[in-house]
Amino acid sequence: GAYAWHQQLSPLFVFWTFLFSIPYLFLFAGIGTLIVLVSVRWMPRPSRLRNRLLLIASLTLCAAVTAWLRKPIAELSDTQFNIASLIPGLRLAAYPLSPSFWIAEGITALTRSDFQRGGMFFTALLSSALCLGVVIEQLGSATFYEAWQRAGAAASRRQRRPILLRAPLGWLRRLLPSDIAAIIAKDIRTFFRDPVQWSQAVVFFGLLGFYFFNLRRFNYNALPDEWRSAIVFLNVFAVSAVLSSLGSRFVYPQLSLEGHSFWMLALSPATMPRIIAAKFVLAVCATATVSVSLIAISVNMLGTGSAINIAAIAVIAAVSLSVCGLSTGLGAVFLDLDQRDPAAIVSSFGGTLNIVLCLSYMLMVIMPFGVLFHLRETSMLAPSVFPALLAAAAGWMALLTAMATLLPLHLGLRALYRHIPVEPSKKKRMNT
Repeated sequence: GAYAWHQQLSPLFVFWTFLFSIPYLFLFAGIGTLIVLVSVRWMPRPSRLRNRLLLIASLTLCAAVTAWLRKPIAELSDTQFNIASLIPGLRLAAYPLSPSFWIAEGITALTRSDFQRGGMFFTALLSSALCLGVVIEQLGSATFYEAWQRAGAAASRRQRRPILLRAPLGWLRRLLPSDIAAIIAKDIRTFFRDPVQWSQAVVFFGLLGFYFFNLRRFNYNALPDEWRSAIVFLNVFAVSAVLSSLGSRFVYPQLSLEGHSFWMLALSPATMPRIIAAKFVLAVCATATVSVSLIAISVNMLGTGSAINIAAIAVIAAVSLSVCGLSTGLGAVFLDLDQRDPAAIVSSFGGTLNIVLCLSYMLMVIMPFGVLFHLRETSMLAPSVFPALLAAAAGWMALLTAMATLLPLHLGLRALYRHIPVEPSKKKRMNT
């Protein structure tokens, strides 16, 4: 609707879009259903053969897509060339036999009152969806029962699943004390065992990485110095916002998700400070590695000076430290052992307070550096004053980072003592 209003199109544009979207969605839902039916019936049972077949098929598909995307793009204009080179998949959407081409051409034709051409594309889309429905019905009636029996027989013979990431996490026992290594290994396995969790992080950071790797395609590296410095700190802001969101989603609820078995920690060899430290260090290592790498890619693509590069990397490292400190500490302060839904834990008062404090800290740390470097690049700040102001901004960042990291962890540790009653001798040992 907004696009139609901006382009001054007919109000029927929204109706035509809705009309074409129905068979379009049914078509691709049918393709997914067909893939599931075929894979359940004829895919080999869980074995090395199946894994090898999946690997070969994936590599073949990636090679074919890469070879197709590497085809030379016709020289049209600078704008068209940049868009096509940035998103090569747009050429697939413009293929005449593609359903996406039918829906685009059909909506355009109907908006221009060319009902004959628009009706042709709509009937092509609708007939394809209906034909696929007939294929699914015939294939499903012929294979579904046998596939269901096959899947049930495979489930009855299923052996105990091996421990996830046994070999890669084995080095933790050699580098860290056994109690710390066990906590870290458990958290890593819990994270990777649920695709819903790690897929969110992959999507968010993957989109940022895709954007940073393509900064030079937008010719941002050829912009004046003041614009490049502004883009650097805007990128720092974007990564910090994602860190705050993911910290609230994954780091904050991890203590509450221990559930009613949390009292067992009081009987374990690990003390409360070591448990908090293990979860905090794991979160910092994970977030700092990804965020610092993204900002390093950003400043390298923009070609900024060493001072801006160091400042941007230092800021994002401080943000990673503080977000993990706030999320871990406040997660212990607002511990909710009765709630098993991570979304409910995040949306509680403690989760809301955590995201607000993370975003507030992020603004108070990034803004001084961004404004300071912008004033320097625009020659609105005397060169003799810049080092002193930069040192003041660094001191301000260090003070805020220490407060946002240590204070929540201290408060969280005290809150855990109230949740888990311990003997005086145990509490004395825990404090050490």
